[in-house]
Amino acid sequence: MNNKEIIKLYEDVLEAINEKDKEKYEEKAKKIGYYIGWFDKQGRYYTYTDFETETSKIIRTPSGRWPLSLWKHIKTKKYLKSLLSKIEIDYRKASLDEALSKKQKSKAHKI
Repeated sequence: MNNKEIIKLYEDVLEAINEKDKEKYEEKAKKIGYYIGWFDKQGRYYTYTDFETETSKIIRTPSGRWPLSLWKHIKTKKYLKSLLSKIEIDYRKASLDEALSKKQKSKAHKI
């Protein structure tokens, strides 16, 4: 993931966690779910390994009988909070990199 994607994901997750309206929350969580995982041909949902958290590791592995076990879990606030803490370090680094690159660009224009 590049810096802009990390920053966008972090802001989306934070916005979803703070959302009070249930319908808007579910819509935002669903949008995040499509970004962090995929459905296979049998309709089972999996997350990319970069987005596995301690809470998602204890969820039943998707199967024919339980294809949406992870899909339901990744839309919970518990998962989103654990994802937020996991990507927070990457977010801070990406934000710092963005700020430094802007500062370097402005210095380059002055020269």
